[in-house]
Amino acid sequence: MIAVFATVYGLNIINALFDGIFYNSEEGSSSLNGRTAFSTGLHSAMLPGLGQIRTGYKTKGYVYMGLTLTSGGMLVYSMMDYSKKLKEYEDLEEGLTDEEYQVKYDPANKAYQFKNTMLYTTIAIYSLNVIDALFCGTFSQLGSSTSSAGSESIHGLSFGFDGNTATLGLTQSF
Repeated sequence: MIAVFATVYGLNIINALFDGIFYNSEEGSSSLNGRTAFSTGLHSAMLPGLGQIRTGYKTKGYVYMGLTLTSGGMLVYSMMDYSKKLKEYEDLEEGLTDEEYQVKYDPANKAYQFKNTMLYTTIAIYSLNVIDALFCGTFSQLGSSTSSAGSESIHGLSFGFDGNTATLGLTQSF
């Protein structure tokens, strides 16, 4: 239960920060105009940032697009660099000293680590983009409300913090 609260509260804080920075009310509208969270997530899965752009968060969408393209480009470069350096290492003649092998191994190993870093970075940016399109980008537009006590309510899940006490509630309608 605490994990659910922390996740929802954390996503809400991140969304509020992104909304305050990236949402341009002149570009977007106050409703999803018939778009569902699933369709915005699907659009962002097909083209990173598209779901955000379609819901009015154009700047945020372009940021996700740029980050994904940049990290994807760096991933392709790092894969090519690793391939080249690995081939140089594998093409060494037998009978060389350990130091001579190490001269080619170290760059290949660093290229391998950089390739993995770029792979994980690209996956993280892409995943964050889809999660944002599915949840954060639509919460502020689909049934979110704030009460005067500082609590938030999203689709029947309410949470808040009044300085000393954190609250979490779930309302189900039949």
